[in-house]
Amino acid sequence: MTDPAASAAASPNWFPSRRDSWVSMVLWGSNLVLIWVVAMLIAEPADDLHWIGRVFVLAICGAALVLTLWIQYGTGYGLMPDHLLVSSGPIRWRIPYGRLVSITATSRMSFESGAALSVRRRTIRYHRTDTATFAAAISVSPERETQFVTALRERAPQMTIVDR
Repeated sequence: MTDPAASAAASPNWFPSRRDSWVSMVLWGSNLVLIWVVAMLIAEPADDLHWIGRVFVLAICGAALVLTLWIQYGTGYGLMPDHLLVSSGPIRWRIPYGRLVSITATSRMSFESGAALSVRRRTIRYHRTDTATFAAAISVSPERETQFVTALRERAPQMTIVDR
């Protein structure tokens, strides 16, 4: 079975996330710290750290390194035949086009649920279920923002577009 995000990434309906330089610096800084820890454990094994502890620390650092790289280079948005696919590393949201309520431009910092690697983002409001009255929200920051909004609007004509 193929990964829908990997399949979508090769198509023109895939919109990678815009990445602010400060986000890239934070992610790469954490990666460098993780690499340094791994290098120190390999180059100069601590006598007081049992081999099981060393393997555990190496596994945790390796997993954290893979996760940060996956988030940095695997965050994007795919326009699938029947839903919007929002991907951020291992996390995926599949939102049917019929449940989209609005997409709003914003440039404020927020810790709202989302897959945006830039402060310049769009907040998408959608209904979690067909009968929901409360709209959930997710933040996205596509590199080709105008093309993304246009293509999304073609698939979800009921969606309101709010540009601030």
